[in-house]
Amino acid sequence: MYMPMFCQKSSQILGRYSTPKQLSRLSANRCGIQKFGYKGFISLKRNTEDGTTDMMKDGEFFRRVEPNCFDYDLRMQEMEHCKVDVQAVSTVPVMFNYWAKAEDNERVARFLNDDIVGECRKEGREKRFFPMGTLPMQSTELAIKVRLCTGVDRRGSGKREKAHGE
Repeated sequence: MYMPMFCQKSSQILGRYSTPKQLSRLSANRCGIQKFGYKGFISLKRNTEDGTTDMMKDGEFFRRVEPNCFDYDLRMQEMEHCKVDVQAVSTVPVMFNYWAKAEDNERVARFLNDDIVGECRKEGREKRFFPMGTLPMQSTELAIKVRLCTGVDRRGSGKREKAHGE
């Protein structure tokens, strides 16, 4: 079975999430104003008491995500429970950063894509997870460059059209 993940029991979408390395490396010191000189980037703050993670935008709470958002072992357990064989994995759309300067988003896209590909290619995961990357869509030239230089399969560039009303 190859399909977008949705488990009726948990009522949570299981795909398109960040990984533990992203959580540890995407802190306020590594992105946003301190990295690029302007605001708007998401940083992540792990809550050790319950395993959730807070997404912060410019230091303000934006969204809380559950552990299955980045824990591949937990995700594989949920896939087994829902009888799903393969799952597409990408970062959350809010981290696509299409609003950012193209050169900055190229750096972010490479980081996110390299991390997702690395996590999906680990032993025991390569047949279960399909990496989908993000591209710096502000620049066709940079988007092509990132797509050609990343380990993401050609089918896996995560271009997302805006939904009505976004």
